[in-house]
Amino acid sequence: MVAVRAVEPSGLHEDPVDRFIVATALVHGAALMTADERLLGSPHALERHDATNCRSYCVAPS
Repeated sequence: MVAVRAVEPSGLHEDPVDRFIVATALVHGAALMTADERLLGSPHALERHDATNCRSYCVAPS
């Protein structure tokens, strides 16, 4: 299912790894945590979090 979805997303650049990452998050209903501005700005209905500003999402190492 993820592989099929990876060829469908439009609006992404041609990087197949980025397509696979977005497709995986979409198929599993997961949020995407990334610092990649292209993925953060993708036009898909996907919850995204900017990893460069993750204070409210990341846990500090103990």
